[in-house]
Amino acid sequence: MFAAYTFFVVFVYLMKLSFKCAVDDTVEVCSFFTLFSVSFVELK
Repeated sequence: MFAAYTFFVVFVYLMKLSFKCAVDDTVEVCSFFTLFSVSFVELK
């Protein structure tokens, strides 16, 4: 239950981050988001 909630919170945060990345087009944020996404998917 707690793991699912944590996953949901992280997922929402990543969605916000990806949206911000698409709007602002900040290279640092985009690269960090991509790296984090890849590592998060590999972790799962």
